[in-house]
Amino acid sequence: MPFIEGEDLVKLYDEVDNLSVKNEELRQGFIDIKLKNNKHLKKQKYGQFIILILSLLILLLGFMLYQSKGDINEFTLSQKKFYDLKVDSINRVYLEEKKLRENNKDKSRLVFTIQIGAFKGLNLDSYPEEELKNFKRSSNENLYTYSIGEFSSLEQAKIFMRDIKKIGIKDAFILPLKNNKKISLEQAISESNKSVFYNN
Repeated sequence: MPFIEGEDLVKLYDEVDNLSVKNEELRQGFIDIKLKNNKHLKKQKYGQFIILILSLLILLLGFMLYQSKGDINEFTLSQKKFYDLKVDSINRVYLEEKKLRENNKDKSRLVFTIQIGAFKGLNLDSYPEEELKNFKRSSNENLYTYSIGEFSSLEQAKIFMRDIKKIGIKDAFILPLKNNKKISLEQAISESNKSVFYNN
């Protein structure tokens, strides 16, 4: 057997120690790589899970929209029919009142109209009269008021005003006119009661 000197033996021990340290470093590096790989795999699985859930939600939403398309169309049609009926009833009342106005050209009579708005700076006078034939316009300085309808009875005006409010003009109110001039509602009620009394 060959003879190993002390120095060579010490070198061999040093190399074994160095190899042990390197082996430990490699083992620790392998563990770190394995942990990082596990974290990456978890993130990847989590991402795939999120994508799967989102895909299912999108499919479910698409299916629900497809199924409810008929319901939406039915709702839209019923809503359109409701507004068409309201517009028809407003037009019918307007035409009846127009006939009454044509039959009774007396300007000294008492009428009730529905004021639908008063606006600063909103002047619709640039539109031709025939395009806004259902509206009455008046102005005072920079305030423009718009009203619709001309009713001979307060009850007819109340019914029409309720319909106007139902279609979204919540601030509408009854405006009594005598000789085309505004008068108070109390005065109008008093005068309409007198005319009922005298006509009977």
